[in-house]
Amino acid sequence: MYYTIHKYIKSNTVIVILLVISIIALSSCISKQSVILNLTGKDEKPEIFYTKIPPKDYTETEIIEFTSFNIFHRRHKVLDKTIEYAISQNADAIIITDYSYLRILAIPFYKIEAVLINYK
Repeated sequence: MYYTIHKYIKSNTVIVILLVISIIALSSCISKQSVILNLTGKDEKPEIFYTKIPPKDYTETEIIEFTSFNIFHRRHKVLDKTIEYAISQNADAIIITDYSYLRILAIPFYKIEAVLINYK
C-alpha cells in the first residue's frame, strides 16, 4: 500500500516538474533590464569592447542586461538585441561585462550584461 502511494506521488511530481520546465523552456522572449544614467543624441553604430578599455574618455550612460529564454535563440541573438538597443539609445560603444549562459537539461539560456557609454 505504501509503495503504491509513494510511486503515485513520485510519478506526479516528475510530471509537474517536467511541465514547469517545458513552460519555461518554450517561452520565447528576451528580457531586458536597464538603469539609465544619462541620455544624449547621436546616430552611429556602437563599438563593442570585451576585454580592453575604450581608448577615449567616456561616460557611462546605462547598465543593461539581456537574457534569452527561448530554446531556439543562440548566443548571437542576444548580442544582436544588445546592439539594437545600444543603437536605439545612441550609445557610442558597449562594454560587455558578462557574456554567459545557464544550461538546464541541455538547453542553454544566454545572458549579456553590459554598460552603454558615450565618448566625451
